[in-house]
Amino acid sequence: MPKLDFTNRALAGAAAALALPNTAMSQDAPAAAPVIEEIAIRPVYRPPASGWLNGIGWSMSKRAKDVVGERASDRVAVSLAHAWLPLLVAGVLLAAGCSKAPAPAKVDESPAKAAAEEPTEEAAPVAAVLKEAPGGGIIVQKNVMIPMRDGVRLATDIYRPAGGEKYPVVLVRTPYGNESPLYGDQALFYVKKGYAYAIQDCRGKYDSEGDWYGKRDEAQDGSDTITWLGTRSWSSGKVGMTGGSYLGMVQYLVADQENPYLKALVPMVAPTTLGRDTTDFDHLAVYSGREAISNITWMMSTDGRVNQNDGNFSLTFERAWDYLPRSEYPKVFGKPMKWWSFMQTNRNGFWEEYYLRAAHGEWQKPFPELDSWWQNYEERYKKVNVPMLHISGWYDCCGEPPTKMFQLVRKYASDPVVKNNQQLVMGPWPHGVGKSKNGDVEFGPQAKMDPDEASVQWFDRWLKGQENGIDKRKPVRLFVMGENRWREADDWPVPGTQFTKYYFSSKGAAQLSKGGGQLSTEEPTGAPADRFTYDPADVRPLPGTALFGPVDLAANQKRDDVLVYTTPPLDKPVEVTGPLSAVVYVSSSAPSMDIMVRLFDVHPNGTAYSMYYVYADPFRTPWSKSVETAADGTRITKAEIALPPTSVLFQKGHRIRVEISSAYFVDGGNIGLAKRFGAHGLNVEPGTEATATKWNIAQQAVYHDKARASHIVLPVIPR
Repeated sequence: MPKLDFTNRALAGAAAALALPNTAMSQDAPAAAPVIEEIAIRPVYRPPASGWLNGIGWSMSKRAKDVVGERASDRVAVSLAHAWLPLLVAGVLLAAGCSKAPAPAKVDESPAKAAAEEPTEEAAPVAAVLKEAPGGGIIVQKNVMIPMRDGVRLATDIYRPAGGEKYPVVLVRTPYGNESPLYGDQALFYVKKGYAYAIQDCRGKYDSEGDWYGKRDEAQDGSDTITWLGTRSWSSGKVGMTGGSYLGMVQYLVADQENPYLKALVPMVAPTTLGRDTTDFDHLAVYSGREAISNITWMMSTDGRVNQNDGNFSLTFERAWDYLPRSEYPKVFGKPMKWWSFMQTNRNGFWEEYYLRAAHGEWQKPFPELDSWWQNYEERYKKVNVPMLHISGWYDCCGEPPTKMFQLVRKYASDPVVKNNQQLVMGPWPHGVGKSKNGDVEFGPQAKMDPDEASVQWFDRWLKGQENGIDKRKPVRLFVMGENRWREADDWPVPGTQFTKYYFSSKGAAQLSKGGGQLSTEEPTGAPADRFTYDPADVRPLPGTALFGPVDLAANQKRDDVLVYTTPPLDKPVEVTGPLSAVVYVSSSAPSMDIMVRLFDVHPNGTAYSMYYVYADPFRTPWSKSVETAADGTRITKAEIALPPTSVLFQKGHRIRVEISSAYFVDGGNIGLAKRFGAHGLNVEPGTEATATKWNIAQQAVYHDKARASHIVLPVIPR
């Protein structure tokens, strides 16, 4: 689609066509006039679902309207309904003559030499007069094409205070399109605080050039962009980054690039690390992907220049749940899926392996041949030279990687200043931080956190040099659910943590409908195994709100394919804060099986609330390296599972419960997602997951005798 060159005269023509009042659009207008001198409107790529004029749209964000002011003489407030948009564009096209912008010449200069690419302040559009902003106004530059080292240019919108001072820069990099009003809100927030703000489309996405390959280019592209921003005439030479999810991951990826202009990072809910010991992936059951519909959703919606979501995933993703063989998923989704064949059998974490392969452009080799890529991962952490504020939540699907990244930087970073200025904040939040209510639970006003306010405090210290004390607080802040207060600590895990084994036991009937099993710190002496039938076609549903946080799942635990092990009512409170793990001895009549382990707080009235991300992906028995054959020929697998972290105070009278199952899904139909949104294993021969044309109904067993003492390890904090 051709880009259109919207000039001042073009916009004046559009304004005239709409008969908008008070539109002083000429460049000759007095600079002091408190009106909009020029608005840069650009065509932006949008997903087809947005529906505005075949994907072209423009809006003024709420915060922008608020800060411009309420007096009509001080602003031009343009509100576009769907019916108005064609009129506006028609006026623009008439005035502009529908001319295409000239094709950009290839840029061979390095970012440090690219000053000539920057529009001058006089030519830059002034979108609004913000009395709160330093210098009395804000300069807005849309689609600044910042050159990378290979000549590819990335589209970047830049907002900065007017005036001649130099300002530190806050950078956000996104694969979701930088035209969102949310970024306009964020830009205005930072400009009022005395920062320049840049929001960039990642390579191959929306208005940026190049091809999209996820992690492959993010480290170099991020570093090149930081250098460019740090060398502008209006820049103080200090750059920070903020953002969550993929926007947090790109910060981790640039952390080891040793860029001299990068001074602070605030990654939130980031889904990966800079690398870890490959043995971690023999145990990891945290958002590991495999064939989870949630992960397919992300891959399918972002794979390409324009994100596509099939009307919030309800169409093709519902079909995908039962479709076999999975190697034919491209037929279901109607688009190529080059990564799908290896993702069926990856032993590695979903994000870790996908981006590892993307970084090397290798999609076909089996994972064992890629082990060398992970060697010497410690060297990457040694090169990290930037203070980081890591933020995530107990119910975030990406809650574990930030805790791991925090640990590894503190362990390996060469610079003691960097090592000692890593901070970790974990709240009761899902994949999006700051609210006090999550799921069905209100955690109180103390659970609220404004992510921009948290970020700007970090930036004030490291980009402006303000002694605001944030670097003096303890490095770890954790929200203790159940008690609903913040705990501070000197490290993660919390020093003094007592990792305590809670053993499973029963009389051979751990189904809740049959009385359930017991959970105790006493080792079992001998008991029959608990058995259940798992049918991949009969997976239990959970309410859609379970996707985001704690909901009462007691009714779901009454199914016969769910085992539960519960303590008696506690005679005193027990705090569990830190990383969890479990060792479960299992067998199956099928060639493989999945294991899901959950931790619950059971209230005196019988309600049961999960204490971490409720449908984190399963551990799969083929990953285990410990298998024995019983006297009757049964193959028994020792599953050593790393579970998500949490922090909860189990109150007196409450009970601690562990739940074992092989699958379940979230019913997302009432929250705009697929009706079945989760994961279910097929119980097929390892390595045939992609090609299997039927699944197996299996008899599963969990052992908890003296020789096979299945248990969960809880990080208990003494009180």
